[in-house]
Amino acid sequence: LHRALPAAGWQVQRIVTVVDCPLAARHPDVVRWLEPCVHFADVVVLNRRWEVPGQWVSKFLEPYEADFYPCLFVNLLKNGTLSNPAMIIGREVFPIVAYRDNAKSTVVLVACGDPTCTEDKRVTTVVDNGGEKAQKVGFALNMVPGRDGNPILSYRNESAGSLRVAICGDSGCTGEKRTFRTVDGDVAGSNLGQELSMKQSGGFLYMSYRDANAKSLKFARVRL
Repeated sequence: LHRALPAAGWQVQRIVTVVDCPLAARHPDVVRWLEPCVHFADVVVLNRRWEVPGQWVSKFLEPYEADFYPCLFVNLLKNGTLSNPAMIIGREVFPIVAYRDNAKSTVVLVACGDPTCTEDKRVTTVVDNGGEKAQKVGFALNMVPGRDGNPILSYRNESAGSLRVAICGDSGCTGEKRTFRTVDGDVAGSNLGQELSMKQSGGFLYMSYRDANAKSLKFARVRL
């Protein structure tokens, strides 16, 4: 495979390992077979987790957490979606997490300084506070690493009816090193950004998303 991919003009970007939890729970050999797969994975998807006891899942994850494996473990839900937060592995090989603070209606980013994200080694930044009008921001939040490894966030501004992108100039997305772009919409009540998928490549951010008002699927290319 490592010879065939370059010859075909393909390049490996991310390695995803899918764990069939019931199968692994029934057959210990499957768990051992998964060890090298998880070792090289960027993302490990736990499929059908609801069919096994929580104790089994904890035992399965324990050795990887103890050795600080730098991959993301996410759950595949019954509806076919992933229950993962906006999270990436930064250029320092530590987690970076973004979330919406519902109480304050702000977009918050946490850049970890170690594998366990201890309090004294992490940087917390309010990326968008809604401005002077205290607009409702942070809906449909998504994040990908940029070409430099720094975070790129996209989210919906509910008050303005717009889809925004925040481009971070460092892992902590500090104020003097971040820029904003409005990708689409600027009309209150617009329902943009649902089912968003985005990827950074070659200095551009490629985005596809649903416009619920127009009942259409849209595509955007943003120069970074």
